[in-house]
Amino acid sequence: MEHNFMNHMSREAINNSDSLLLVVGSTGLREDISLNQKLDYPTIASTSSTLNQKLDYPTIASTSSTPNWVLKLVNEYSMKEESFATPRNCRMPCTMFRAPTNMKRVDEHAYDPVLVSIGPFHYKNPLLQEMEEHKLRFLFGSMRYESKEEREHWLQRLAEAMKRLEGRARWCYSEAFERISTDDFVRMMVIDGCFIIELFRYYLRSEKEILDDPIFRTRWKLPVIRLDLVKLENQLPFFVLQELYLLTSLGHEPPLIHVALKFLDPLLTRAQKSPIQDHFLEQAPDHLLALFHSTFKPIYHHPLPSSYGSLMQEKKCLIPSVRELQRVGIFLKSGEGDLLDINYQGHHMTVLTGRASLEIPPLFIDYKTGPILRNLVAYEQCNRSVKPYFTSYIMFFDGLVNTPEDVQILRNKRIFYHVLGSDHEVSVLLNDLTKNVAYDHWHECYLSPLIQTIYLRSNKTYLKIMAALRREYFSSPVNSISYLITVLLLYLSVIQTMFTIIAYIRPHP
Repeated sequence: MEHNFMNHMSREAINNSDSLLLVVGSTGLREDISLNQKLDYPTIASTSSTLNQKLDYPTIASTSSTPNWVLKLVNEYSMKEESFATPRNCRMPCTMFRAPTNMKRVDEHAYDPVLVSIGPFHYKNPLLQEMEEHKLRFLFGSMRYESKEEREHWLQRLAEAMKRLEGRARWCYSEAFERISTDDFVRMMVIDGCFIIELFRYYLRSEKEILDDPIFRTRWKLPVIRLDLVKLENQLPFFVLQELYLLTSLGHEPPLIHVALKFLDPLLTRAQKSPIQDHFLEQAPDHLLALFHSTFKPIYHHPLPSSYGSLMQEKKCLIPSVRELQRVGIFLKSGEGDLLDINYQGHHMTVLTGRASLEIPPLFIDYKTGPILRNLVAYEQCNRSVKPYFTSYIMFFDGLVNTPEDVQILRNKRIFYHVLGSDHEVSVLLNDLTKNVAYDHWHECYLSPLIQTIYLRSNKTYLKIMAALRREYFSSPVNSISYLITVLLLYLSVIQTMFTIIAYIRPHP
């Protein structure tokens, strides 16, 4: 009887779609199955399969089958699994990247070359084709041969050398560039590399003679090209430049690192020049941007434990603004060190004597300062092995400068020199540099001890009171003398009043 009842329910489910949804989707079917221990499971499965073909509705039997998207995803991964295990993702970290997308949203043009394309990221960019003819001039100028056969032989020698370095060079980039063939990649390395090397040689010659070259006949091209050569997306591996420099050298030339630094030195005006790093004598830098970055190294930098950085991040230790520093008795003055050598000298604060000072080396701000700092920070953001000196530097100034008045104070203190339109533009530039920059590792910040010291000092009430008294009454020698005289007269008046009262109470006989 129970068996006939279940068959009857199945037939009704076939004839009525609403009944089917009720039978399959509700708990009533599970209750019937639990009551009927003699239920024929294959019959129900086949019946449900037939119903599913008509109504395209998932059935109980289908839960044990694998969805098509799972099979497709596993097959796609299996095809790419071999490429995931290549050195690009495992053994050899890349050193050249595209600028982070979040940073590009703030200023997308700061990372793109303006005049000349170097490397594969902007290869065959239609906006940069004007300099391709000039690259060929520099290429054949580096050969120093007249006959066609000699030039072919020399160019073939360069191509063979770059062909041997192609695989190693490709691994240096964060992208595979599969659309660039081997011949095109080798051609790009030869032409772009020889252009950079010959540009360096022309620059050395331009210091002694006047060159008949379009780049050196104008005032604007050379600075723009120099800026293009330190952009993150416009780099060639330094070992490629080194190999081409040796192959095209006539002997008795200075090391390529010295020549490159001499060419890049005008990018940022500094109080003093840093010496060549010793490790470059043993191992070459990754590229020109890495070489330029390595010339900036603060003197006062001691590794900090990660717990120290966590404590600072938890307490939100940020550098106060310029005007807030002055309110707590911290005075700013121009430093004499290199660009990153920011120094704090704290003394016991009294009303009349003693003062805390923050020494900041001068920063020259012009049209190229923003792009240079952005690319240096982008390089630090992309490569974890690089010390985040400039990330810490821009974070420091972002807290220090909030308004154009802060810029004006720094300019009056000879800390800022700028040729922009107004102090407001400088304020906007410094505040925009930190937008969308990831910065949550305070133990890597070389300015962390300085920031914490200033932060703790600025929160002490008695220091604020004494700083206010000093600012109000002893801001200049004239004010100090006048107020001292006033206090002295007040003191004498009090003494005279006391003697008068005493004489009145106890008159002399």
